[in-house]
Amino acid sequence: MLLNEIEDLKAGRLTLECLAMSLVSRSRESPNRFSGPGRLSLNESGRLELVLYDSSYNPDPKRLLTMFTPGCAIPDSHIYDLEATDLGGAVWKSAGLTIGVSAHVDRPGAIVRSTLQTLASEAAAERSGADWVWLFFAHRVDAPRNVVTVTTAEETDTQQRRTSTNRNVWVIKCSGVDIRMRFHESAFDVVATSQSRALSEELPAIIEESIWFTLGQPVRADVIRYRRGGREGIQIHSRGRDDTLGRAAPPHVVNAVDAAGVLSEVFAKYLERVSAERSGRYHPLSVLVRKALRAEAGTLEEMALARCVAVEGIVKLAFSEFGAPTPDTLKAVDALEELLKEPLESSPIRARIEGAFRIMKDRNSRTALHTLADKGIVGRDERLTRGKRFATQQPTGVSTTSPSTRSTTYPRGSVS
Repeated sequence: MLLNEIEDLKAGRLTLECLAMSLVSRSRESPNRFSGPGRLSLNESGRLELVLYDSSYNPDPKRLLTMFTPGCAIPDSHIYDLEATDLGGAVWKSAGLTIGVSAHVDRPGAIVRSTLQTLASEAAAERSGADWVWLFFAHRVDAPRNVVTVTTAEETDTQQRRTSTNRNVWVIKCSGVDIRMRFHESAFDVVATSQSRALSEELPAIIEESIWFTLGQPVRADVIRYRRGGREGIQIHSRGRDDTLGRAAPPHVVNAVDAAGVLSEVFAKYLERVSAERSGRYHPLSVLVRKALRAEAGTLEEMALARCVAVEGIVKLAFSEFGAPTPDTLKAVDALEELLKEPLESSPIRARIEGAFRIMKDRNSRTALHTLADKGIVGRDERLTRGKRFATQQPTGVSTTSPSTRSTTYPRGSVS
């Protein structure tokens, strides 16, 4: 894209006139297809939209009037993938679309509309160079800064120079990657580069996750540009709702004197942790963090529920070995099973009792929290049981950089 088009995107403006657009359904038996000229754009609320004009489409009343049962899965025949070529020759793609069709049953032709979550374009790089990634966030966030930008302006008629300084950059070095965050009045962008190794295609998502954890803000990039392996591309995301929180709760005070150093280390450690297990999905720990952050904007009940779920999830991911029952517990359960074996043979509650035995023999979060508290890893007032807290004097906090995680993963689209 041209520089002026990138600036328009930053301001939330986009209009791509396309002479050729194609929407094809995923049905294997009889895929439906719409093709013709159209337009891709951002609406006033920041949502990506498309409109396609197919003058030769022959309407099928049966297909157009299909009704779905509420709650059922949408069949592949009604899910479409997009490919469009703009006036500049760039090819744009988007997947998993549901569409609305306006047509007349007595004559050919149709107007198709849809909203898009992501629009992407990729092509061979025109020049050689190192890999890089650029992310733009249309949000204003509080963050530490450790680099000053010096701006010099010269008046040509007087030959006088004026110099101004602005501390507006946060530089982080981790895992061989240089990350620079530049903060503007109502937005910020992130540039990641590496001279020693190729950048993973997962890096934009990993940077987002690290921002969630380090700054306590569940923001997601509006625009992503990259150069990777001789290819250059751009991804545009629908903005939707504003994800910034009025009262962020990062692990360290952002305005503290040592904030840049402390939070840089936190950022680097979290990035290394979530980089270890990737599968085209957000790391499950990041999913828990983001859901807990999103709940901060809701009611007290929503926040309490999200935090309880997050605590239980973190325990399962990183501390599951502490949830194993003790040998004495297993011995007691076995004895009780043997004692109740005969009375339960014809009992209607046999399945429930057997399920309770299995739960007592399995690892569980409550046992893990008790064990962590006994070992001093978690303060006793951070240990929950039956909805009540155990009072103590000084909590110690849970370290999320402890033992290895399970392989549970969640699709990026599943993050609310």
